[in-house]
Amino acid sequence: MKIWIDADACPRVIKEIVFRASVRLEVPVCLVANQYLSKSHSDLVTSVRVDAGFDNADEHIVRGGPAQLGLQDRQRFASALDRLLTRMLKDGH
Repeated sequence: MKIWIDADACPRVIKEIVFRASVRLEVPVCLVANQYLSKSHSDLVTSVRVDAGFDNADEHIVRGGPAQLGLQDRQRFASALDRLLTRMLKDGH
């Protein structure tokens, strides 16, 4: 499993929570943005730069695959995080 985040739309505080969980649970994270992103302190966090344009980051995240978790905005964050944690607990993480 990999967590995909629209880094342009997701609030920094949410990204920080996901980064900490990523390290703790050893789950990779990929940030998708239409601007340069600085290197993360964790090898589990990578980034992809997409062309500027409406929904380009979202479209890249959707292509990440059906078993992935994509975070594009705050409204969906709580629900997505709940699904992720439930799935991880079922998988024994």
